[in-house]
Amino acid sequence: MKSAKKFITLGSTIDDSAGECFDKVAKAMGLGYPGGPELKN
Repeated sequence: MKSAKKFITLGSTIDDSAGECFDKVAKAMGLGYPGGPELKN
């Protein structure tokens, strides 16, 4: 970190949590957001 307002990214990730995955599947199925509860039913 160079200062409180200036920093560089040392690494990143493209993975999503399991909950986000359920939400994305539900959205693709047209169930809306958040989709987890709808998928459970």
